[in-house]
Amino acid sequence: MTEHFIVEADAPCVQGHFPGMPVVPGAWLLGKVHAVLLARYPNWRVEALKKVKFLLPLLPEQSAQINIDDNRWPRVQVSVQRLDEAGEMMQILDASFVLVPA
Repeated sequence: MTEHFIVEADAPCVQGHFPGMPVVPGAWLLGKVHAVLLARYPNWRVEALKKVKFLLPLLPEQSAQINIDDNRWPRVQVSVQRLDEAGEMMQILDASFVLVPA
């Protein structure tokens, strides 16, 4: 499953993070992933976050996508990628969640 998104430059999460060099906060990215997981698996909840690696920043207005791999259910592997200047996808977040029945 893949979900595309863009964080607008005037989004509240970006304001003040950081002045003159805005980036999308890592906590916001994890919240977005959490919301996508709950929408995809409505009868489940996140019990644990087993791994989180922030590899690159996400800047406002960059096109990004969340990729979910649930082949090791109930452990779910998530990656977030963004387009670089050349139009190539680059991984910015690597995470692993454990889900349990809600």
